[in-house]
Amino acid sequence: MSLLTAATVDYVSQAVVTFKSARRHNSFQSFHIFVADAVPESMTAIREVLGRDAEWIHLFGPEDLGPAAPRYLQTFEYYNPFEVSNVAKYTGVLHVLKKPDAADACVYIDADTLFLGDIFPLIQTEAKTAVYLSPHLLGPLTGESEHEILVHGWINTGFSVFRRDNPKTFSILEWLIDRISHRGFCAPQLGMFVDQLWASSLPFIFREHVTICRYAGLNVAYWNLRERVLTMRGEEILASGVPLLMFHFSGFLPKNPEKLSKHVNLGVEPGSILDKVCQIYRNELLSVESLRLGIQGLQAIPCSKENLAKRMAACFKIHGEDLVKTIARPGVFSTLDARMAAASVRIRKIFSR
Repeated sequence: MSLLTAATVDYVSQAVVTFKSARRHNSFQSFHIFVADAVPESMTAIREVLGRDAEWIHLFGPEDLGPAAPRYLQTFEYYNPFEVSNVAKYTGVLHVLKKPDAADACVYIDADTLFLGDIFPLIQTEAKTAVYLSPHLLGPLTGESEHEILVHGWINTGFSVFRRDNPKTFSILEWLIDRISHRGFCAPQLGMFVDQLWASSLPFIFREHVTICRYAGLNVAYWNLRERVLTMRGEEILASGVPLLMFHFSGFLPKNPEKLSKHVNLGVEPGSILDKVCQIYRNELLSVESLRLGIQGLQAIPCSKENLAKRMAACFKIHGEDLVKTIARPGVFSTLDARMAAASVRIRKIFSR
């Protein structure tokens, strides 16, 4: 198996932390970082800063994509860095899987993840279909958590596995890239949230070729801590009673130890098991501080800085698809809702007489 992450120039040092922890606990055949917005000169500089100690990491940038480069680079005209990074995930996976010496599977991981155990036994047992995905939740929750996931997708795309030895994998990746390349805006109010809503549809559209992970110790993060309680068994950290293999530090604030993520108001109790996990990650980040400073300020391909409306208009000029008009068009449910509302008004008038 190969391991891949996609990171902008500014996040390469964070990706190295993820890879070092993965290498410590796992035996991946190869490690790949897709530096999603790097110009050729920056790629050269990053390799020099990494040095010989990181020669085991294979770096590639947009210029290495070959025939896939034009479609990918086109997204910079209307996407912001966050949106581009989500296109980069699947573009990078497809690039790695098409290599002549590619492994039997490519594991994609977000660059803000810490490995704490060996994921190979789990993947070898469960990930036998073309695609293996990780859900935000394994069961029902109450309150805001469920609503957030309803808006942003039931699948979390910070971890996934794509099998090279399944021919359906390539058509699924092409399907994802096609949709996310021009309908992957960060616009929940318009029914879009980068890649996650598209990925959440995979178990239905490609149901025979997709498996959902049910292991509680994988992809633990702020959104599922309520259902995956952390405990200790000797020196081993457990999540819901099973070994914690991987923690996803989405929105982590290294300089604010009292808070887990910038995305939620979730505190970290000093001395708790969660605090221990955070401290491990914080120390790992400190170990690559010189690398972060060495890369800081390198040239990157500029993304669009326009507001959402202008960026969607730019996308429309290229692809000819007016996403706002499509979403705003009255459908059967909105028409039915309007009729029900009108009927409700008439009924209230009758009973108020």
